Amino acid sequence: MEITARMIDAMDCFLAGYGDDGACPEGLSYWNYGFGFFAIYADALHRRTGGHIDLFEDPTGKIEEIARFPHRVHLSGTAIAAFADSPPTHTLPPGLVARLSRRFPGIGMLPERLLDTEPVDRLGRWGPALRDVVWANELPAPAPASAEPDCGTYFPDAQWMIVRTRADGREVGFAAKGGHNEEPHNHNDLGSFIVAVDGEPLLAELGTGFYNGQYFGPDRYDILCTGSQGHSVPLLNGTVQRASRQAAARVLAAEHAPGHALFRLDISRAYPVAGLTSLVREFTFTDGRLTLRDRFDAEAPLDITERFISFAPITVTSPGEVLIQGDTAALRLYYDATAWQARVNDHPHVRHDATGTTVHSLDLRHTGATAHFELQAHPV
Repeated sequence: MEITARMIDAMDCFLAGYGDDGACPEGLSYWNYGFGFFAIYADALHRRTGGHIDLFEDPTGKIEEIARFPHRVHLSGTAIAAFADSPPTHTLPPGLVARLSRRFPGIGMLPERLLDTEPVDRLGRWGPALRDVVWANELPAPAPASAEPDCGTYFPDAQWMIVRTRADGREVGFAAKGGHNEEPHNHNDLGSFIVAVDGEPLLAELGTGFYNGQYFGPDRYDILCTGSQGHSVPLLNGTVQRASRQAAARVLAAEHAPGHALFRLDISRAYPVAGLTSLVREFTFTDGRLTLRDRFDAEAPLDITERFISFAPITVTSPGEVLIQGDTAALRLYYDATAWQARVNDHPHVRHDATGTTVHSLDLRHTGATAHFELQAHPV
């Protein structure tokens, strides 16, 4: 009983790491790891005690919100809101999803395309694999992809805005974040965002990098995928965002409805730039189209670079117009070429599995004490 009491205390400590909104700031892969093992222990303890101890029992509803997290962060196809150390695309163990959907019927079942086909993960962990096989026998019918509703989600604790919709025959997902730059598995990414079309993150988060000494050392933010230089956020006077709990976003507006979102936040505290008084970033996402507006105010002229990151090739097709061409979908960007100079850059990136690849950035540059920037992003 002493061990059981200590384990229950540990589980309470684990759950305390989540906000009431149920979001996992470390990303979906760490939700799968952490909450997956919580579910294994809670189920085993419930069975061992003949139902007398039920760690899923929660009158506040917080645990159900945590269980609902995967349903809310998928954007299109298998693309997800891949903030922090999470891969850009993700599927989940069907057994775990089945057990949670049975325990919390209100969250429903994920479409089959979002479920793993292999029960053994890349590390060969037998505990989750065994339970996945057993729990998958209880699998209810997956929801058909066509049945997924247009939806919007805002996580007020994590400050994540997520919307997915269908527009002109395309499945389009949008996600953006505020938060702060000292989160678990932190990336310096205030104001970063994703646009995924038919499962391809065309404006992308690079996700998890290769775990080595530098990745968890003092030079962590020199790495492309963890520093703000590898995110779709501004660079000011050549300066990137800083890592600090004080480098926090201030949310000014957060509204969502089916197929629509408005998200406005001030991210100026992330930038160690003297004289910067305000940097307000506003996203309007409607019917699959995104409008991004940035407003900069400073006491002296700023050298501003608006950076946008993609795994897919980027081409400036004409002044003020850019094409991001994926394998099966594309995104067209529009900006004011009279005020912003465009340049496309290639960057080496080392993925979590230690393989290398090249990612691309569109850099739009402007100099001025006060500046207004607007970008339109339309699926093609």
